Amino acid sequence: MWASENERLGFKRCTPLGYFLVSLAFLMFVTAAVALVAVCFLVVSRGLAARFSLDLLYFFLAPGGLGLAGWICHRVAWFLAQRKQFVYDYPSDTCHWNDA
Repeated sequence: MWASENERLGFKRCTPLGYFLVSLAFLMFVTAAVALVAVCFLVVSRGLAARFSLDLLYFFLAPGGLGLAGWICHRVAWFLAQRKQFVYDYPSDTCHWNDA
């Protein structure tokens, strides 16, 4: 997720709201992955029990929607950082931004 601890701390100092949104996005992605596995298990188990219905496929919208919301949070967070011209320099392991 972060190249180094300096990048994470620099991003947090640059935009605390953006840092919160990145953390929220990560939580949403993990929750969506777990929900996707659970929905797959539900659909397969209902299929094996001969109680499958096409309405069960709507359950796939929940992990998809959660993943989409996480992606949007992540993009907004990096947009906030780009507005302050946040730059992480990999070779020197330093962060720079403008506090405008």
